[in-house]
Amino acid sequence: MPPYAGPKRTNILAILSLIAGIAAFPLNFLLLLPSLAAVILGAIGLYQASKNPAMGGKVLAIIGIILGVIAGILWLSAFIACIPFFNEIQYY
Repeated sequence: MPPYAGPKRTNILAILSLIAGIAAFPLNFLLLLPSLAAVILGAIGLYQASKNPAMGGKVLAIIGIILGVIAGILWLSAFIACIPFFNEIQYY
């Protein structure tokens, strides 16, 4: 019987990507910064986790990327929806 190797270490960037992806929804007024952080950290974390088989966190990184993209799309759609209101503002 092979010796027990213990649990895999989870990639810290994958965890941070998931946290940023979740935080991107209530913090979307910060001009896409949490969304961009979730996508960038998730991509780096996914790359590191796929290169090292002893490190876990692929699923966390993928979920962080997905949440970051969804939050970014929601922010962009809300911004585009508000553009007609910006044109109606009259400056005296």
